[in-house]
Amino acid sequence: MIPMRLWTSIAALMIVLSVVLAPALAQKGNDGSASKPAADQMSRMMTMMAQMQEQMKQMHDDMASMKGMGRMMQEHHAQMQKGCPGMMSPDRPKSGG
Repeated sequence: MIPMRLWTSIAALMIVLSVVLAPALAQKGNDGSASKPAADQMSRMMTMMAQMQEQMKQMHDDMASMKGMGRMMQEHHAQMQKGCPGMMSPDRPKSGG
């Protein structure tokens, strides 16, 4: 399942690209070749898009590793409770004054 934040980032990227690339495509000459500034702008946008895609992949990997850490911590906590039956759960309020 892909997180909502990732979908939002992808949608924002698509909007930015459409806003930036629309004028570049409109400047296309009659001979079918893009003008030099438009080609440079397209090149920069493609580079930026590749960087953003790599960043999103890294964020997704980081989130997956965090989920794994959470599971490990839960397992460790469960093992500690088995080993120490008198240990109180941090969720329960402490008795006394």
